[in-house]
Amino acid sequence: MIGGSAIPEQYGENRPLPGVVRNGVSRSFVPGLYLSNSIHPFGATHLASGCLAAVEVAEDLGCRDRDWWAAQPFDWFLANLPRIPQNLGVDARWKDVPAAKEA
Repeated sequence: MIGGSAIPEQYGENRPLPGVVRNGVSRSFVPGLYLSNSIHPFGATHLASGCLAAVEVAEDLGCRDRDWWAAQPFDWFLANLPRIPQNLGVDARWKDVPAAKEA
């Protein structure tokens, strides 16, 4: 599920197996093949693995220094948080309903 054991021998460049990833954290020994799961530090780092792979693909394609790549979506999210709807479709009548008691 997480691409190998979470043991010291499989950290960093040894994920998912020693010798698979070279010259970064997602570039494999196969030219043009990038891994986006089960890479540094280990596969359960939800989204971090994909971000690291995307950065290396962008570097290799020569577009890492573009303005659109430098966008900071989390900064935008924090700045706009008060304007983002919080209800997401849950009707008000269900908000204060007590949880069902176990039998």
